Amino acid sequence: MFDKDYKVTGIYATYWKDLCKRQIRKDENPEDYKKDNFKIFNTYMDCYKTAIALGIRYGRLGTLNDPDNKDEAGMLTGIMNKNHDKLVYLYQVAMLLEKERTLSEEERIENAFQLEEFDDEGNEIPENVARIKENLQLFEKYFFGGLEILHEEFVERCTTEDDYLERIHSFTKDYLEEIQSLEEVDE
Repeated sequence: MFDKDYKVTGIYATYWKDLCKRQIRKDENPEDYKKDNFKIFNTYMDCYKTAIALGIRYGRLGTLNDPDNKDEAGMLTGIMNKNHDKLVYLYQVAMLLEKERTLSEEERIENAFQLEEFDDEGNEIPENVARIKENLQLFEKYFFGGLEILHEEFVERCTTEDDYLERIHSFTKDYLEEIQSLEEVDE
């Protein structure tokens, strides 16, 4: 889990690229690059983790489909490995909180913490492999849902640097107020 290249195709690849900075090309004017490349995330991994967290928090699953879009985006194994523990944590949170399937609390706990695909002798455990595959598909839908939220907030609503700054301020302020209201309920 989270130990190989990760690739997305279609509309979600486009959304992911829309949110992340790209490298400057050697033949590119730095001023043009800065003007055309104002994005809220420096890396795909930053966007990936944030989108997953937002998808989980708001229970939003990506459902868009654009068969004509052949765009591609992804991350290499090394980046996935470097962030393995954080990704497993997000996966566990998603499995514990998910309400898309009618699972018991015990089943959600099993999904979150039973992560072994192989037994002690190195043999594949088919039922675990199938469950993890299904869970990762749901996890990816949370990523896609979070991408939709971020794209709506920071691409569709923003055309200037000032727009981005205002949306970032407004988005984080709204989120902070939401968290504070939840804390007040707990008290």
